[in-house]
Amino acid sequence: MLFALVSLALLAPSVIAHGWLSTISIDGTTYTGPSPDDAPTKDTVIRQVSDVSPVKGATNPDMVCGLSASLANKQATAMPGSKIDFMWISRGPQNWIHKVGPVMTYLAECTGTPDCSTFNASDAQWFKIDQMGLKDAASGTWWHQNFFDGEPLSVTLPSDLKAGNYLFRNEIIALHTATSEGGVEFYPACAQLSVGGTQNGTPNATVSIPGVYSDTDAGIVTPDIFNTPVQYIFPGGPVSSMAVEADSADLADLKAVTTQPAVAFNILSSGSDSTPSSNSSSAASSATSATASSEASPSTVAGSASAASTTAASKSCKAKTTSQKKRRVHARHWFH
Repeated sequence: MLFALVSLALLAPSVIAHGWLSTISIDGTTYTGPSPDDAPTKDTVIRQVSDVSPVKGATNPDMVCGLSASLANKQATAMPGSKIDFMWISRGPQNWIHKVGPVMTYLAECTGTPDCSTFNASDAQWFKIDQMGLKDAASGTWWHQNFFDGEPLSVTLPSDLKAGNYLFRNEIIALHTATSEGGVEFYPACAQLSVGGTQNGTPNATVSIPGVYSDTDAGIVTPDIFNTPVQYIFPGGPVSSMAVEADSADLADLKAVTTQPAVAFNILSSGSDSTPSSNSSSAASSATSATASSEASPSTVAGSASAASTTAASKSCKAKTTSQKKRRVHARHWFH
């Protein structure tokens, strides 16, 4: 009898632990999402999922917006640079019970339809705008734990985001059972946004979901996830760069500017994060420091004594300055 009670006690968290995206708040306006236990409804901006359980398998079609997610009739209004607070809860309702793993956010424009209310999310082309990993690597504390503590997390829309209709895809990757292949739990959810303004920024690259992860990716299978200090590699590639196009010229130059720096964002998450997603910032800093270090080699120092090298460097600097003045396209990395 005692064994049965203990077994039930251990099982209970796994039964009730799962949940859904409960609310999003945009610039002070809160939108409540329906519970999977509610009667089916489309009168919402958050697409309703059919169950509180996780999505299993990186190639599962439900990876897009959650288990059998239904269309929604409404759209939340936002602007480029809007702050979006979001909260996940578990059945009860009660606080979200998981606390290990990253929280990531993607956007996809609802193309080919008047708005997102009829848009098929399986056709979406997604770009990552945020990733939150470890708050403190030494203790193994994740930003994910905010939900466990009853606190929201937030993300900021790119300030140059083109006006239009977008799916906002928020995702928890729960790693508490991901020490072997197939153990990871995915919790994706989608909300529908109408973004105003006059900006025209677009992502430098997009991905398909499912397709962005595999079941064997680092960051999906995490055998050492409970060994501190925790080392973690975000799956799904880097946070996107946003490109602001003044005209149709020089797109090749844009790719040259944005593609290489973006690679640095797929890095180990560490305890140096002072705010959510600051690992993206630290990645860029680390990449810059590494480049500077490699360039300051003895041969470079010796070569700098040459008058010919000095003259060539001067000409190169002038050429770069002239080229930069001619550019009409610029790119920014979005993270906070």
